[in-house]
Amino acid sequence: MSINNMSYKSNKDISGLHFAHFTTQSFLFSFITQFLSLLVGIVTARILGPTGKGIVAIVILYPTLLLTLGHLSVYRALTVRIGEKKYLFADYPGTTMALTVFSSICLMAIFIVVYFVFNRIFIQGVDFYVILISLFILPCSMIMQNFSSILQAKSRIREFNIIKVIQASSLLFMVIIVLLLLHLGTNGVVFAYLFSNLCAGITAIYFVKKIDFQRWKINVFLLKELLSDGIKIHIGVIASFICLRIDMFMLASYRQTNNVGFYSIAVSMAELLMIIPLAIQGVFYSKVSEAINDRLILRERTVAVYKHSLFLLLLASIVFALLARPIIRLFYGDIFLPSILPFMILLPGLFYMWLNNALTSYLIGMKRFFVVSSISTIAAILNVCLNIIFIPSYGAAGAALASTITYILIGTLTLTAFFITSKYNVGDFIKSVQFTKNDLKLYQIVIRRFLWIRDKP
Repeated sequence: MSINNMSYKSNKDISGLHFAHFTTQSFLFSFITQFLSLLVGIVTARILGPTGKGIVAIVILYPTLLLTLGHLSVYRALTVRIGEKKYLFADYPGTTMALTVFSSICLMAIFIVVYFVFNRIFIQGVDFYVILISLFILPCSMIMQNFSSILQAKSRIREFNIIKVIQASSLLFMVIIVLLLLHLGTNGVVFAYLFSNLCAGITAIYFVKKIDFQRWKINVFLLKELLSDGIKIHIGVIASFICLRIDMFMLASYRQTNNVGFYSIAVSMAELLMIIPLAIQGVFYSKVSEAINDRLILRERTVAVYKHSLFLLLLASIVFALLARPIIRLFYGDIFLPSILPFMILLPGLFYMWLNNALTSYLIGMKRFFVVSSISTIAAILNVCLNIIFIPSYGAAGAALASTITYILIGTLTLTAFFITSKYNVGDFIKSVQFTKNDLKLYQIVIRRFLWIRDKP
């Protein structure tokens, strides 16, 4: 059978060309986004050095922490609820916006009180007005997050991806201005982050408004359902944040600012690996919404996503491991070469965790919120304990080791929960994730279309 005569199940088949098209598009957008973020990291590292880079990383973590605590996982619940089509579309953005404004004001006020009462636990030597500027990142990020989920649930993948590119490109633009032209140092970089999130939030609102020009409304019943679903997931989200970011806080608490700078570079490099699963799973999450009422289809789609993630992530991990040293030396300079060791330690853990992240989407689609939260909570407790043990003696490398052990635990527990929930036979699963000739032909078609190569008549 020739390639042109091959038949796939269009948009109903997760491995078909429709899905591959949007996944390829998402990968390209994600690659552009990560490349722009890499340039931001290079510029800030070159100009600010390890200490300045570490200060920026910690200050930006404050609104990130508030976002993690305060979004209540509404963005996750939105995808499931929109798929059920129980309410009018105008109810979703209106209800979400009202919740965003209210929760942002409350969280910012609480943070300011905590800051003045427990000032010693925060990084020293940073003016309060800079931290105050960083707090306004919170509502912008929350709007971008929630409204992007609405677009994702409505299969507006192109708009979903454009928002991320706008955020990354506007951040790079402002960082160049504040550092190279205005020489504002770390303070200017914090303002640049605020500007980029504001641009992304406004764009997200614009795209959602284009879907339906009806006047947005606040639906109390929808609000209750979103909070009910979201809170069940939220414990796990907070625990996941602890697993992913508590190491930087703990490095800072031990006054290892240089190590924070080295570790932030290692994390940024390792997280480039995420563009592959995020591209695949960004499209897949919209398919979760579509298949929310058909468990068999959802299970089969999940396994197909797992297979493609396995192949692409493994390939990318090998390439990253080989190119880590020359990339760090070329872009960041020899002063950041200590980032290589924590990067290499992080890589296997991130690979395994992100490989199994598609299974987390499946569990959420099946409304196994408590299972997801329990996995993350167990991992967070382990991560904190391991950081306490490793960081004092081994610094950034110790933080990386604690993280990779935790990530492997998360991946293993998630895989186990998937088998229990889906009742999928392990042997059948192994057979299903093996690559076939049809998969290779699918990749060939996608690559040819991407390169605009036409078959000769």
